[in-house]
Amino acid sequence: MVSVMNWQEFHSAIQEYYHIEAENTVTKIPFENIINVNANTLMYKDNYGNVSQINLDNCVENFSFALGEKLKNFSGQTILAVGGRCFSRPTAFYEFFTEGHHIRFCMPLKKSPFDKFLTKIGWNVNSGAFSKFYSLQEKLNSFGYSAIDLN
Repeated sequence: MVSVMNWQEFHSAIQEYYHIEAENTVTKIPFENIINVNANTLMYKDNYGNVSQINLDNCVENFSFALGEKLKNFSGQTILAVGGRCFSRPTAFYEFFTEGHHIRFCMPLKKSPFDKFLTKIGWNVNSGAFSKFYSLQEKLNSFGYSAIDLN
């Protein structure tokens, strides 16, 4: 049984499996380009404006293949991990374990001096971004998929 890993461990496994030498080899797509998530597909507009899709079951298989076994939670149940996620400055993202290189849906977070001031006085300047981020997580969860850090 593979234990649950944090984002850094996941990132290291990705780098090793795909022999990724530099961060610029990951396909980066704006988060707002996500069109829809259904039972086994995430549809999005690529960087050229074409509608593309990610087969979520393939992401689970790719991740299991890279690890050499299925990822399981502490209860021994198989985790249908499609990738990893991170919500922190400067960019929040979901990264999917697609064939070849990964696809990362990025969302820049506010970081101006004024935004820092608002955060300091208790105003959450990224609450809208978090809502969009969490909405994707809920959609994936509703179809049984997860990110590795959620289990």
